[in-house]
Amino acid sequence: MAEVRVLHVVPDLCVEGGGQSSACFNLALSLVGVCEEVSIFFKKARGVTWLEGAGPITGLNIFPYTGKIFRIPYAIYGIIRSQNINIIHLHGLWLPIFLCAFIAAKIAGIKIVISPHGMLLPWDLRRKKIKKWLAMMVYQGWILRNVDGFIASSEAEHDSIDSLGLKTPIAIIPIAILDSPQYPELDLRPPGFKTALFVGRINHGKGLHLLIEAWAQIRVNVGDRLLIAGKATTEEELSYFDRLTTAVKKHRLESSILFVGLVEGRQKEELFKSASFLVLPTFSENFGMVIAEAMSFGLPVITTHGAPWRDIEVNQCGWWVPIGVKYLTDALADALSKSSRELSEMGARGRELFDRKYESSSVARETNFAYSTYIELPKNK
Repeated sequence: MAEVRVLHVVPDLCVEGGGQSSACFNLALSLVGVCEEVSIFFKKARGVTWLEGAGPITGLNIFPYTGKIFRIPYAIYGIIRSQNINIIHLHGLWLPIFLCAFIAAKIAGIKIVISPHGMLLPWDLRRKKIKKWLAMMVYQGWILRNVDGFIASSEAEHDSIDSLGLKTPIAIIPIAILDSPQYPELDLRPPGFKTALFVGRINHGKGLHLLIEAWAQIRVNVGDRLLIAGKATTEEELSYFDRLTTAVKKHRLESSILFVGLVEGRQKEELFKSASFLVLPTFSENFGMVIAEAMSFGLPVITTHGAPWRDIEVNQCGWWVPIGVKYLTDALADALSKSSRELSEMGARGRELFDRKYESSSVARETNFAYSTYIELPKNK
């Protein structure tokens, strides 16, 4: 098997960047000790990065970049040469940083792999579709036709890549989820009532307006609550957040629906430990990292067919339902009617599924094998 010396390229490592940046960082950490060399290149932006909560990192080379965009190919080419990189992994599409990295890798004559992170799914392609069409015509189509391989995180993402009609190999590998730091054990589930938890970006694609409407339609016991953990950053997201808070006031749900903001680290772990189950009412996910995270904490999960998680239904560790208020309402009512013991048993099955299929060391071995395979393939010219 070929030795792997990989450089990951991602737009940023900001915590507020969501799944794309955290998926890259988690994978890179998981690959340390598995690959011969692991590095990350990113364009440094304002805000807290995943690095700041990770503690000392041994074996992972970090290359933050603060220069001009047109200098990026030179910077990446220099890293490829100095670190003897033999494969570059692009985490995403559309942005100029990926074109720069692609050019540098082609000049250096090394293999190129892309993880689209859901950016080729129909839901995502419909957003800003004119800009994406232009990018596809100008440079993105060229990149997609000339990479050496793809890594899809689910069957749905595999199908979205396959629909392009390319003959490039596609590996299906889940996103790496790191086990949380082991803080002292705390029993944070309040007795006598239940807590539903949402964790993620505050945007339309996550379907939070459907969740609020569904919550308004069920008879909630006094003390039951829905915690929404996440942050709106763009103008579009802030407008959507205003829509959500207006809906909460309209239904007079201020006492049972709480917005708690962005959470990470120990605060996030405490939220998971305080919850009875997770809810992700999404329209579209390429993977849904938060679902695997919840399973690692032994939480049952409610999510929609917009997330590629049939495993939830097969393994009886939650509810996998069609998109819509009615289906969410039924799932929420069922979850809230379960005893603590029943929810705990469902959560235990989810944890078993996580250990069997989504644990980071297993993902790292699969990814390293995929890299090695792509390195040994003839060059895609």
